[in-house]
Amino acid sequence: MITGNKVKTIALIHNNNHNLSKKINHSRFTIAYEHAMRERGIYLRGPRPDLIAFGNNSVFAIEAKGFSKNNVSDNEMNKYKQQAQSGPIKVNFAVASVSYNLYELVSCKYYDPPMKHDFGENDEELLRKLSKRYYTNLKEFINSDLFSIIEEEFNKEKFFVLKPKEHFLPWYICWWAKCPLTEWNLILTTNIEKFAVEGISMKTEPFKTIENENLYIDVDRVGVKYDKCLA
Repeated sequence: MITGNKVKTIALIHNNNHNLSKKINHSRFTIAYEHAMRERGIYLRGPRPDLIAFGNNSVFAIEAKGFSKNNVSDNEMNKYKQQAQSGPIKVNFAVASVSYNLYELVSCKYYDPPMKHDFGENDEELLRKLSKRYYTNLKEFINSDLFSIIEEEFNKEKFFVLKPKEHFLPWYICWWAKCPLTEWNLILTTNIEKFAVEGISMKTEPFKTIENENLYIDVDRVGVKYDKCLA
């Protein structure tokens, strides 16, 4: 059963690890490592990191962990660094990103053990294929039967704002989960058709992230916007 605390924990771990990879290593596209293995036709077995990220002419792996305890020892970090370097896909380097003290003052250790591998054409092709599939799946949300769709501009770029015609969660689910009734809007780039056909490359300029109380748009030009409901 996923409780409110578990949802909060997952969100904290993801935000810390993903945001640090963007700020420190300039990742522009991050996805589950298993997706990259499937794309390469590699059987899913053996040790491997959690995520694979594509930065400025680099590919790197991330082992992401999260704990409620108030510290993570050097011995533990060494274990996670080894896990980050595992897996069959060559990367430029690997990162162990461990969040801790999740329910109080969240902290994160972010270690990047050095690895030697030059970025090459195979990495560029992997990014193109993975991002093409990613945007193809997101494109399915552009459905006027389910969403009211308008265009808005953010950071001088155009986006689709997909407003659900019905709440995703009935009011009694929100009451049970002790969360405010909120109407979520999905934000997608108006270039999603192009990205779904061509994917993105290292030459694709990342979007300048927007993050505030009511709006979040990530470097991949996908985001959410919400308005509190009075129901």
